[in-house]
Amino acid sequence: MSRLPVIFQLHSPVTSHDKSFIGQLGFELLGEAPLVDGGLVEGAAIDVRRLSTWDRVEYLELDKPLEFFYLPSEWGGQPNPGIMMHETTHVVRATDTWDRVIISPSGEILREIDLSFSEWDGDGTAIVDLDTGVDAGHPDYDYLEPWTGEKTLYSAKWTPADNDWVETRNSDTSSGHGTHVGGTIAGNGDASAGRRAGVAKGGQLVALGAGDGASIFAGVQGLEWTYAHSIPGQNPHHIRVVS
Repeated sequence: MSRLPVIFQLHSPVTSHDKSFIGQLGFELLGEAPLVDGGLVEGAAIDVRRLSTWDRVEYLELDKPLEFFYLPSEWGGQPNPGIMMHETTHVVRATDTWDRVIISPSGEILREIDLSFSEWDGDGTAIVDLDTGVDAGHPDYDYLEPWTGEKTLYSAKWTPADNDWVETRNSDTSSGHGTHVGGTIAGNGDASAGRRAGVAKGGQLVALGAGDGASIFAGVQGLEWTYAHSIPGQNPHHIRVVS
């Protein structure tokens, strides 16, 4: 009999009694999601039906692979995307913020000679790229040796077998989607002499790879990690955005 992976959410935090009851229904608990009072279980379809009638259950959803918004043409996607990487920063007008000026009370446009206020490119703000991960060995990401920059602060991959995040230089070992997205968010453009820099080209990245078969529950785990590491006073990376 085939077994189904199911994400569940209860009305209140999961207790040891709840876990015991779920086990008695025939489920195996594969992972926990305390932020949403739930977790991931696996069981037969008949067990899922019985679980759905439990008065503690708020929500059930079949865990399945996430779908990407863009696929390369060789994978069946559009052969000619409308906007290329080097054009996106202009389309969303990110370049307007990169070149800032100071306007005096009289309306006069001033530029600081030392350029200390001339750019606002995201530096000092960390963005979590929760996707298929990032190949942080790419020169646009400056992660660990041989790079000496501070672009990617942390790169990790969700590993179901360990039920945890495992730090690795390349957390994107499947489609490359997360690496592309990370470059759009905050790539520094080193590999293209600045032509293909990200929207927040000076920002820092935290790359979370949801696994080779990125699933809904892996995404939930990424949000759990982000919440735990962005609480005021417990935010060493200065995380302000998650994508």
